[in-house]
Amino acid sequence: MEPALPITEFLYDFTYLDRERVHSHFAQLFPDGLLTQIKRAQQTGEKGEARVKASALVASGNAIFGESTLETLERQYDAAWTLPITLLDRLDELSFLHRDLGTAPLGQLVLIRGALQLLDIRMLQSMWDLIARLMEREARQSGNRQSRRRGQDTGNELASFKDLAEIIKKIPHPLQMNFLCGDDLIWSTLSAEKLTMPPDDFALKHSSVIPGEWHMLAVLDARPDTHDVSAADAFAGFAAMGSGLTSGVMQMLDGIRNAVGRPAFAFGVTPLMIFRAVRPKSS
Repeated sequence: MEPALPITEFLYDFTYLDRERVHSHFAQLFPDGLLTQIKRAQQTGEKGEARVKASALVASGNAIFGESTLETLERQYDAAWTLPITLLDRLDELSFLHRDLGTAPLGQLVLIRGALQLLDIRMLQSMWDLIARLMEREARQSGNRQSRRRGQDTGNELASFKDLAEIIKKIPHPLQMNFLCGDDLIWSTLSAEKLTMPPDDFALKHSSVIPGEWHMLAVLDARPDTHDVSAADAFAGFAAMGSGLTSGVMQMLDGIRNAVGRPAFAFGVTPLMIFRAVRPKSS
């Protein structure tokens, strides 16, 4: 008789999965290492008997002959999608998961739920030349009107637009995520290769905000900026005492972050998995 299957309360619909990090954590939690395959074997057997009565001319008595057959059925299962679910259950069982961003220490695992927004600004990287030409055309038309009134030249402004476009093209254009958990905003970059669907599909289907309630397992990397003395302040002080190049690079990175990076009021995380729950219809 087949054993009763456990009741499945919901399915995991993974949208983002960092398999390398998931594998690393899994291998540390289970003594046998990384689970790659599940194998199950089942055996069934039959046994039969036959009785033969000997002839009186040979000897008297009965002979019993036995026959048995044994069948083995082996099934192999791909554990690729079972593994992250097993990891999540094990982390929860061992109390590795924090569910409150306010009390979770940096570098720890958090499991939160909320609203998901994806911003694919990579598409802008190939459009900056066109944007610069449009800005240049607009500035030239505006400059012509002003120059006729005031006799001013807009050549410097046009050159500034071109230089600005060249600088912007060199700035990283990652796929970004905003996650709203209660009143907290969580920011991160995502690797497009780790999404289970192309980011273009999300953009064309939903624009930026993906409907529904989402769950995220992530490493907490950064808290909202404060005016307290921190490691960043200490590094800035050392840079000021050192070479001007170090200080200049730090200022440049601050500018890049302010332009396209984590907002000052947001948490920063490294996601391991993002998923939603698919529940059965209520009876």
